[in-house]
Formats: sequence, C-alpha cells, structure tokens
Amino acid sequence: MTRSITRRQLIRDAAVAGAAISIGHLVGCRDIDHRGGALGRLDDVSAISLRGFRAAFRGTVIRPQEAAYEQARQIFNARFNRHPGLIVRPVDANDVAAAIQFAGSEDLLTAVRGGGHSYAGHSTCDGGLVIDLSQMKGLQIDPEGAVVRTQSGFVAAELDRAADEAGLVVALAETPSVGISGLILGGGLCWINSSLGTASDNLVSARVVLADGRIVTASAQENPDLFWALRGGGGNFGIVTDFTIRAHRLPQVVGGMLVFDIGQAPEVLKAWRESLSSAPDELQTCALFFSQPKLPGGAAMGIRVCYAGSPESAESWIRSLRALGKPVADTITPKTYLAFQAENPVPPVGWSNSIRAGFIRDFDDALIEALPALTTNGPTIWQIGMLHWHGAACRMPVEATAFPHREPGLSFLATALWQDPAEDQTSVEWVKRAWSTVAPHTHGVYVNLLEDEGQQRVLAAYEDNYARLLAIKQKYDPDNLFRLNQNIRPIG
Repeated sequence: MTRSITRRQLIRDAAVAGAAISIGHLVGCRDIDHRGGALGRLDDVSAISLRGFRAAFRGTVIRPQEAAYEQARQIFNARFNRHPGLIVRPVDANDVAAAIQFAGSEDLLTAVRGGGHSYAGHSTCDGGLVIDLSQMKGLQIDPEGAVVRTQSGFVAAELDRAADEAGLVVALAETPSVGISGLILGGGLCWINSSLGTASDNLVSARVVLADGRIVTASAQENPDLFWALRGGGGNFGIVTDFTIRAHRLPQVVGGMLVFDIGQAPEVLKAWRESLSSAPDELQTCALFFSQPKLPGGAAMGIRVCYAGSPESAESWIRSLRALGKPVADTITPKTYLAFQAENPVPPVGWSNSIRAGFIRDFDDALIEALPALTTNGPTIWQIGMLHWHGAACRMPVEATAFPHREPGLSFLATALWQDPAEDQTSVEWVKRAWSTVAPHTHGVYVNLLEDEGQQRVLAAYEDNYARLLAIKQKYDPDNLFRLNQNIRPIG
C-alpha cells in the first residue's frame, strides 16, 4: 500500500468523519403554532406572573440578561441561533409541573431540552420558554434486579458509565452525547438493538408531567395507553421526568471497524448484503461511506461491527466480515460495551449540519452501484450510513408500542457537518442529492432522524400507529402545548 497515511491516522480521521452521523441538525426550522392562534412570548408576561412562577420553582432560572444565558441557549447545531425568552432548569417533577403550568397559563411557545440533539432544532425556540432537563440526574441502579431508575437529564454516556460500574448495560444511543429522554421516547436505535431490542422496548415505566400539570405514572398497569404512546411517539404527550429501564448483563462485546478503499465498495457491499440474512441477533453491523481527505478520491468506506457476546462465539462471524474485501485498517477487538461506546465520536458543538434518513427496503445492485458516486463533490465532512436492522428489535409486534419500524432491513442516513457559513448551500444540497438517490428504495423513517420535513414525513415516522397516537394526543394534550417535536396535531 503506497500512501503517506498511517493506519492510526486513517482510523482517527474516520472517527472525526463519524461525528457527522451522530449530530443534531436541520435546514431552516420555524417555530409554528399548530393550534392556529398567536403564541405568547416572555416579553408579554407580567412581572407579577413571572414572580409567582419563580416563587414556586426550586431549580435554576436563566434570563437573557444573565451571564449564563449565552451558553445555556446554545444547542449542538449552530444553524439554530435562537434566543428563548426564559430558560429554566428544573430539579424534579414538581418543578417541571410548575414550568408547564406557567407556560400553559401564559400560552407560551415551549421547548423541552434533554441533550439538545434534536435534528429539527426543537430543543430551543425564539422568545418562548425552554425547559432544560440537564440538572435532573437522580439515579438508582438495582444490580440484582437489573433495573435502572433514572431522572431524565442524563446523556447516554453518563448512563453507560453508571450501568457499567454496576456490571450492567442499557440499550441506549449510538451517540454518547445524546440525551436519554428524546432517545427513549423516539424509539431508541443503538448498537445492541438486534440482541436486546430498542431503548423503548426496555422501558418499564415512566413518570410523566402532563400538559395540565398533573404528574402520573405510565406503565403496563397504569395509564397503559400513555405508556404505549411514549414508546416511540416522541415528546408529544408530556415531559418524562423519571424512567425505569430494564438493564442487561453483557460482560463484553467484540467490536470496531473495518476500513476499505472506496474502489472496493461495490464488491464489499454485495458480499455484506449476502451475509445479512444469516447474521445472528448478537451481530450488529453498519456499512459506512465517509469523507477521508488523505486518501485518493477523498473518501473511504467501512463496516462498523458490534458483536454482543464472547470472542469465541464471535470468531467465525468476524472472520467472515474480514473476508468481505481487503481491509486497509482493522480495529475489531474484544472490549467492554462501555469501551465500544466510547469509540463512537462525540459531535463538536458549534458546527452546522444536515441529515436525511429512512429505512431501505430494497438494497439492490442498482443502489449499490449508485452509492460510490455520492462520495464525490461532497462537503468538508460527510457520512452515509446503513445500519443492519434485524433481530430482537424486529420481532416486537408493530402494534405492541408506538415505534412501528419492525421490518428487517437497513436504517439509512446521509449527513453533512461544516463550520464555514459559506458551505451552507453546498452541504445541504449534497445531503439532498444523496437522499434523492436512496429515497425511492426506502419506506418510513426513524422519528429521531427527522429534520423539519413536512407532515408527510411525520406520517412516515409513525406509519400505521398514527391514528392511535392521534387519539392519545387528543386525550392528553388537546391544546398541543407540546408541539415542538415531530408533531401529532390534535384535531380542532
């Protein structure tokens, strides 16, 4: 191999490019009142009303004139330069209830922020109220019962570490900095879905503050309709303050990435496609294309691997993956799941980004041959990913939870990441070009991978479960207080 690039550099740069697959982004989201009337702003709230709220609120209140405001208003995607009228950080469910009652009484546009990764920028707003859950980090872990009870302010990496210390794993995000609340409520794709199900499949119960300020429990026994809706219906029904999650014992995984020259892509992808039908639940793989300026053509491809089991049981499967082509780099080794998760890049704050996603139903030769062409004339950092979607996550009946995507296939996304505003147009256009190539081969979309793409795409996220979700939305949030999400709009 005659190149002036080392294996270490290649893997490091692949990780940087990988940040693009894991970051929140959008093209031009607007704050919309889906109820039809004018929304109040904090500017219009009386001093008496604001004082009354602050007297009932025990957490942190950040106003625009305070020093902490500038940092507090930032989210991961720099394309959303918004200025809320007030940011509040509750410490418990009672604080959340006080904030919701205040928002409802003043008819305020209200955003709920967990990790701030909403691809549609729904974690913030202009002029309204942001309820930031980041201070809510109470945690109890029952190692014997393999149950985690957690407040909603954690990001995935924090909960991964806590579970690991107790000898457990939780089925959480591919991206360490994603907030657990939005992740679980949207369904929850991760690297162990095929063996343990989605994050929402592992939800046992939730404590929820409803639009009228009531605090309720949602589980299979209490408010089962709400419990059903929370597992895939997003933030449409209330603010979850506490989760009870089923955890698992997984002493180690075998994971890492195989990197190939871009010229091997059609051969490798066709061989990978043939291997998918026999892949066991323990084996989760993702085919990637990513920007790599140090290689000829400026791009490379890879197969990221996570085998949820022992090295002995993984050996034959890893050997077959290595035989897909001639890797120029190979980082697959036994490790803890925590160590594997730590290899997933944390997206940098202050970059702009864009994304399109969907589930591929027809991964045919024509699509495989078309994909390498998308690697040319791309933005500074870009990535195309196709996660094998199968196993335990697909055996759950569609009607069992609000998350409807139970058909085996591939979860596709194309994403771009950039710093220079001069690259806005070219980056967004590249993402759209990639999506136009793949979209005819797709059906449905994971709700947490949506930008602000219109109601038809919202319907594609909820699919056949939309009608039932609409009835539950009508019951719990008829005035659509919780509208900054992939919105299920109540009738009337």
